Amino acid sequence: METPTTTDEFRTLPTIASQLPLIFSDRDRWNTFTGHCNKCGTSLNDEAVRGHVTRPFGATFILDAWGLCPCGTITPFHYRLPPSMTMVGRSPKNGAWAIWAPQDSKGPWWRRVLNFIGLRTNLDA
Repeated sequence: METPTTTDEFRTLPTIASQLPLIFSDRDRWNTFTGHCNKCGTSLNDEAVRGHVTRPFGATFILDAWGLCPCGTITPFHYRLPPSMTMVGRSPKNGAWAIWAPQDSKGPWWRRVLNFIGLRTNLDA
């Protein structure tokens, strides 16, 4: 999917909020998505984040979206959302592949052990 180049192209895309929740199982749901502008850091509301969510294979959702900030910047969001309730994609900080865990999750036992002994994981990418 190509990046929208005009406001009109952007506005023709559905909001990501209109495609939520993403349902993985009876108890696991992805209810919200919040994007932030890569230039100024502004939190982008539901109307400002548009694109598509697909489920082309298995249980993993693919999110291809863009956020239009009041500063005029279009920020891309391209993530994979697997049933583990993590988010996989490129870090906006350095472009490296990263995995983010839900904020209310302590993650798997091995990640807690690595964090406890002082080894960093790529969750802070």
